[in-house]
Amino acid sequence: MAIVGADHRLVPTGAGCLQRPSDSGPRLGNMASLLEQALATLVRTFQEYSQFSGNPLCQAKFKELLEKELPTWAPTTLRECDYKQFISVLDTNKDCQVDFVEYMHLLACLCIYCHEYFKDSPLKPSCAQ
Repeated sequence: MAIVGADHRLVPTGAGCLQRPSDSGPRLGNMASLLEQALATLVRTFQEYSQFSGNPLCQAKFKELLEKELPTWAPTTLRECDYKQFISVLDTNKDCQVDFVEYMHLLACLCIYCHEYFKDSPLKPSCAQ
């Protein structure tokens, strides 16, 4: 579980679900949907690499995040010049760091790419029926 604190950070508390302190909104508890859990994971992952500071990621931390959290999308053979070009496109405010909004733009683009790639594929049930 995670608690969203007064500073809007997610604080992990156990089972991977979101909870808000009672003074700041509704409790989602153990009944968080898959989408809610996914959102918590996206935020928590960024926060872990920024050491829960809310600060942007330096290029080294962002590269570490890509390599560890998205290994299929960021192969370890990514050349340094390719990585720098990728960062220059992603870093829209040109501060040589990746902030949360830039990180989310990347993830949104990956989601759109996956949607386009798989949209004509027949859906397979996720469990035996």
